[in-house]
Amino acid sequence: MAQGFVYVLLNPSFPDQVKIGRTEKTVELRAKQLRTTGVPTPFLVVYDELVSNYEVVEDILHNRFAAYRTSGDREFFRVPVREAVRALQETAAAYKICNEAPLHKVEILSSIEQKYGSYLKQNIISIAIVQLTDICFLEITRLTYPKARDQIVERMDLSIFGADGGEMFPTTVPIQVNATRFLNELDDYDLIMTGAPLFTSEACNQIAYEWEEGGKLEQRRSR
Repeated sequence: MAQGFVYVLLNPSFPDQVKIGRTEKTVELRAKQLRTTGVPTPFLVVYDELVSNYEVVEDILHNRFAAYRTSGDREFFRVPVREAVRALQETAAAYKICNEAPLHKVEILSSIEQKYGSYLKQNIISIAIVQLTDICFLEITRLTYPKARDQIVERMDLSIFGADGGEMFPTTVPIQVNATRFLNELDDYDLIMTGAPLFTSEACNQIAYEWEEGGKLEQRRSR
């Protein structure tokens, strides 16, 4: 069985359709990959589920909405967004991954708070390293506003970081090793330059100034 994400995407250019698909990487990366010159607006991640067998879950959903498929070789369906999300939630329930287990997920919020303090975006309730068979990623969960029930989950594929010509966060090592490496070997400048969704815009500007104008970057290069 292949672990991965099944997702519902929406594009404002054709709001009467949703894309229901799957990916081994993060859904955010998949949405960016789908952006082409022929589509004037980017795809929006509406909802996703991490499941133990993403191929089966996707097939079930595609069969469920087969009558509403716009084309046999395309993953677009003319169904309401709410109905697509509900169907994904119902189907994924039987294929849940217990990603709270140490094998899959390490919570690092308290360590990040100690390291970066007021730089962090407000309402973050979880920052974790999640590791599956073929991917290691950063997962940030925050509330839409204080005391809200709705959550925003953002993920970042950590393969963007390299080390000595290879991956900095390989899935062949224990997840605790990768979590420690993330905390100890990356700095705030690394994170803003790769687009990690951790800091406020004001903090990003301050970090960039300290490194680029304040001399930190030059010190790093001279090591």
